[in-house]
Amino acid sequence: MSKIKKKNIKTANLIRKQNQIQAKKLQVKLKKDFLSLLDEIKENGEFNFDFDGFKKKAADSLILNFREFSKLKSDSNFKMWKLNAKDFPIPSIVKKLENKYRKNIGKKTTKITERYKGSISKIIAEGKEKGLSFKEVADKLRSTIIGISEKRSHVIAVTETYTVSDQIDYDMAEEVGMKNKTWVHAGGGKTDRPTHLALDGTMIGMDEYFNVGGVMALHPHDSNLGAEDVVNCHCVAIYE
Repeated sequence: MSKIKKKNIKTANLIRKQNQIQAKKLQVKLKKDFLSLLDEIKENGEFNFDFDGFKKKAADSLILNFREFSKLKSDSNFKMWKLNAKDFPIPSIVKKLENKYRKNIGKKTTKITERYKGSISKIIAEGKEKGLSFKEVADKLRSTIIGISEKRSHVIAVTETYTVSDQIDYDMAEEVGMKNKTWVHAGGGKTDRPTHLALDGTMIGMDEYFNVGGVMALHPHDSNLGAEDVVNCHCVAIYE
């Protein structure tokens, strides 16, 4: 194994460890957001879920995650790139990144909300159709929402954290004048994509695109990529 490859793997593992820690923090926040829907289930009465309130909580969690992570990433990136942070307007760069992220937050939370709004509505409709008691439907809803909080909060947290990580790295690298980027495959063996493996170690210019199975992407987790290339992907880009 070449020195460059060893260095890339070491850097990728450091980024991955950083991402995993942040993902766990976000998962805790999202799980609480999902479980907040349980507050709307009463022993007697109607099922009235505050989906707008849930959407706002999820948005706040994602934005807070981005704000915390962008600060952490800026510190680690400047250290990794061996640049003096005092030579760059870090606060304005981070604010610029956050504003860019905020523009797409509505789409993310709407997608999350609509998916589970449909699941909950279906359970209620089926319960009425079968003549189930309020308690029976409520128990089914509790079970479903708890399941959602456990499974989906993890998937969303991991995917969103890696997406945010790669986007912040790319935007910061562009801001400070990095020239090249290298795709590093960092899968764990369970979700390895052949197209991602094929790109491992590929170096191109900052403004060039990686060809991910026919889809052009500026970096791993690029918005151009579909869910099949993003969900549970641990690939990273290294800049120089």
